[in-house]
Parts: sequence; structure tokens; C-alpha cells
Amino acid sequence: MRKKKSTPKKRLQKKSGSSERDQYTVVLEELRSDFRIFGEALAGLDSKLTKRLDTHQEMIGEIMTDLAEIKYNMRQKVDLSQFARLEKRVVRLERKVRR
Repeated sequence: MRKKKSTPKKRLQKKSGSSERDQYTVVLEELRSDFRIFGEALAGLDSKLTKRLDTHQEMIGEIMTDLAEIKYNMRQKVDLSQFARLEKRVVRLERKVRR
């Protein structure tokens, strides 16, 4: 059996196929590098957001504590209708005492 001689055209196709593959490899490597950098940037952003969320969570906790205290104090106070009734009773009692 004889080996077929490779013609210049076939050699050119082999070389261009290899060259094309090399170009794709370079592009893929660049994409991988870009994705790696993007991932690292996301990790940094995640840590910043976590710190902010922790800070906001603390602030919300303080607000909730203050609100609970305000609610408790408001329950201890007399509303206007109760105050008006008490005032009327005091006025009646004062009248009785003066007589």
C-alpha cells in the first residue's frame, strides 16, 4: 500500500484547522479568566452586602426594642375619653366635699 501524498491544499487545511483550534482555545482561556475575575468580584460584593445586612439587622433590632417600649408606655397612659370621665368624677367629688 502506498501512502497518499499530502497536497499543499490538504496541508493548509490541517494547519488552518489547528490554528482555528488554537484561536478557540485562547478565547476560551480568556473567558475562563474573565469568569474567574467576575466570581472574585461577586465574592467581594457578597461580603460587603453581608456586613451591611448585619448592620441593618442590628438597627432594626434596636428600632423594634424602642417600639415595644413605646407601646408599653402608651398602654400605661390614659386616653382622652378616660381622662374626660375622670375629670367629671373629680369635679363631682370636689362639689360633694365642699358642701
